[in-house]
Amino acid sequence: MTGTRAPLSEERARLLYQLGCAFAARIDLDELLPLVLAECRDALAAEAASVLLLDPARRELYFPYVAQDDPQAAATLRALRMPADRGVAGATLQGARVNERTGGLTAQQQFNSNANYGLPATDERWQGPPALIPEAANLFDPSFVPYNRGAMTLQALRVKIGDAVFFPMMRKWYADNRDGNVTTEDFMALAESESGQQLDAFFDVWLYTPGKPTSW
Repeated sequence: MTGTRAPLSEERARLLYQLGCAFAARIDLDELLPLVLAECRDALAAEAASVLLLDPARRELYFPYVAQDDPQAAATLRALRMPADRGVAGATLQGARVNERTGGLTAQQQFNSNANYGLPATDERWQGPPALIPEAANLFDPSFVPYNRGAMTLQALRVKIGDAVFFPMMRKWYADNRDGNVTTEDFMALAESESGQQLDAFFDVWLYTPGKPTSW
């Protein structure tokens, strides 16, 4: 079956034109990337946009470029540094799926590590549920909440519904929502629809309940 690409919207065409002009006129990344971020944020009607880079010398991830109207939130994000082996971004950098296929650490082994689910239940970082982060300024304070606990939520869901459902579901999530805006509730609804399971208790304990999840 052959599909046809939808025509570019006027807004997207304008963005591509402006970015093309910016690339042609600038060679300094410190000047170019903030412009690209600001244009993309405006075109997507997003609250903020950022670029996450690796500092190879310190093996840390950091946000050198941030497009955010709230100066406090922007400053918080720019000051944030995370170990390069932590959270969703760290897992992506290490290629967790590649590791699984080539004899390295599996996603479940990373889940069980001392930096993730192996963290004691008494650690205060468990008290911040990812879906109840109060505002943008608290998004990465601490980074364990969105990155580590967020990644663990996905791995726990993968185990609960099985690889045969999980990976096609994630591809569908990307394909259906590319260039769009979605909510946590949208993802929860998709997970229930694709798995055929009632997952309220699972998402409640992982995303909305303070404390270390113990059963789901």
